[in-house]
Amino acid sequence: MSDDTKKFKKVWDISKQLDLIKGESISGWTAGTDVTNLATDIVHLTGKYSLTFDKSATTVAVGTISKTLDNKNGNLFALHNMKAIINLSSLTDVASVSVVIGKDASHNNVYTVADSLLATGWNQLDFDCDDPTTVNGNGIDWYNISYIAVTVTLDGASDTLTNILIDSISLFKLEESGGTVSENVNLAKVGGSTTPVSATNGLLVNLGVNNDVDVTGEVTAVGDVAHDAVDSGKPIKIGGIAHSSSQTAVSDADRVNADFTLDGKQKMAGFNETSNANRNNNVNSLNLQYLGDTLIDETNIPETTTAYAYIDMTGYRGLGIQGETSGATPTDVLTVTLEATIQDDGTAMASCDYQDVTNALTGSASFVDTDFIALIDTPLPVKYLRVKYTTSTDGGDDADLTVYIKKLY
Repeated sequence: MSDDTKKFKKVWDISKQLDLIKGESISGWTAGTDVTNLATDIVHLTGKYSLTFDKSATTVAVGTISKTLDNKNGNLFALHNMKAIINLSSLTDVASVSVVIGKDASHNNVYTVADSLLATGWNQLDFDCDDPTTVNGNGIDWYNISYIAVTVTLDGASDTLTNILIDSISLFKLEESGGTVSENVNLAKVGGSTTPVSATNGLLVNLGVNNDVDVTGEVTAVGDVAHDAVDSGKPIKIGGIAHSSSQTAVSDADRVNADFTLDGKQKMAGFNETSNANRNNNVNSLNLQYLGDTLIDETNIPETTTAYAYIDMTGYRGLGIQGETSGATPTDVLTVTLEATIQDDGTAMASCDYQDVTNALTGSASFVDTDFIALIDTPLPVKYLRVKYTTSTDGGDDADLTVYIKKLY
């Protein structure tokens, strides 16, 4: 890098920041009412020292130190930011912290932070230069900043606070788009709250588990090992808690851990701890299902009738048949038999070859002018079963027949 480039870069960096005070010396500082022990302290975040003072007397509720500055031209920063790095040993009695900059004690801008936005220890306070809390007199002349003060306001005049530290107060330009990113990033606030830092080394400390941070846009979490690659490192995985027995039930609407066996198998609903296996309960199983139908519903069947009603047994194992007749009252004789076929070659149901199976299935050769019921609860390996009914030639035309069936899967 050429010398000209180095010089240009240095000028650019300086234009981004204007130090109003560094806590390296108490020279020029004035302690206000009730302020004691104004000195330098080796506890600091930047430079070598910080300013320290106590609010120890009980005349007023504020502890203030102030200084007259060599005129500083801060106009470049008038629409940007001011940062003050201040350490508070306790917040018990603190009401607010204020930074005052301007011409003098009568003409200035006051920037105040309430205790609700402060933390015990180091605070990096971030102020919008163009949004002061209070303007006194003519306010600030950004071309000539010649006065600065820091005030810690307590809850009452009787309250005291020791070891207040001031590290530095600076003006910063807001980073414009396209600017470079420094490796030294100072976070003033996270989620709207002042960033807590260590009093020892200035590093960020625990932000607290209750801090809410809103994230917008797409956020992707990835592991370091691809699918089907050898597992290594600490890739992101689905996990749970391993138990040798069932984990204790939680309350309704509580969050619950995924439950795994000791060798990493996930337990599902119905897991049996004794057999170390998932148990499947067959609810409404097929062997309990059936199809019911009224197969025949005939009255005043004509004499000399021969007719058939067909039952397709495909997919079914058992069958119940119930026949209701008009008994021996009719003139015509009604005869009912059962026939079956195993023929399953695509032939139409009515065109298959059937054999009489009445006796084989019911123990009776036929049912003549009588009610009947047949419960076939053993597997019935036939393609079709048909009910055959005939009436004699006696001129009655008065036989009735109703047949109900239930087919079991």
